[in-house]
Amino acid sequence: MAGNANFDEILTTTLNNYVPKLTDNIFSARPLFYALTNGSGLRTVSGGAQIVVPIIYGANSTAKSYAGTETIDIAAQTGLTSAAYDWGQYAATVTINGLEEAKKQR
Repeated sequence: MAGNANFDEILTTTLNNYVPKLTDNIFSARPLFYALTNGSGLRTVSGGAQIVVPIIYGANSTAKSYAGTETIDIAAQTGLTSAAYDWGQYAATVTINGLEEAKKQR
């Protein structure tokens, strides 16, 4: 059989339909990075020695309804803390040579 076995009669006479925008299969696959960089998820801060984020890591086991003179549990609870992050920097490069630039569609 002559020709390319990967193309049948229909595929040979049909133009490819390329999506004009790259599909993000890198950054959106990382939910935290995607949430931070996608629209309103990004929050900017003006400085400071560290970034400190309050965190809830445990539920309050004393929260419940009561009736009448039922005893209310007053045991001390834990479950709140803070995480401190040092500042960091991030960089990435995109390289395109002259030939690639000349080939790109306008």
